[in-house]
Amino acid sequence: MQKFILIIQGPLCAGKSTVVKSLLAEHENLFYASFDRIKWLISHYDAKKHNIIKANLAFALSKEALANNLSVIVECGKQLEWHGADDYRKLATENDAKFVHINIEAPLEVLQERFHERIEDNKVKKGKISVTNIEWMLERYNTYLHAKDETIPTFDSGKLSPEELYNEIMKLLIN
Repeated sequence: MQKFILIIQGPLCAGKSTVVKSLLAEHENLFYASFDRIKWLISHYDAKKHNIIKANLAFALSKEALANNLSVIVECGKQLEWHGADDYRKLATENDAKFVHINIEAPLEVLQERFHERIEDNKVKKGKISVTNIEWMLERYNTYLHAKDETIPTFDSGKLSPEELYNEIMKLLIN
């Protein structure tokens, strides 16, 4: 398969990470530039102070990964911050890589149900999550809707299984 940059955007609990896990499990030489994971690497992370740093780190790591013949999966929520799709598209071109940009989303009711499950699961596992109440979740959902690029392929994880989403993404990467 040709080297690629795959950008996956969508609201919280849409299934982005689930699909990424499948891609990482099935394919070699992939680098996962997760905005969510990068923020946990910054001590005392504060979105207002550190969002641009997080975006710059994701972009720099993606650039280095491509230079070392890795394909890149960029997962982010509401929008690409500071380094937009055009920056990643240019990076793909410079590295002879295919560029694919998609949204994964679901109806709000489905997202809310998944969010409540995530909160309960986190209580048991005592993990780290940054959005811990429904108000924040709805705020981010509305920001995603406002910033959503309607021109890119959008997949509904409320209708498609993780396996079906994986297959749809693979079609875009292979064709």
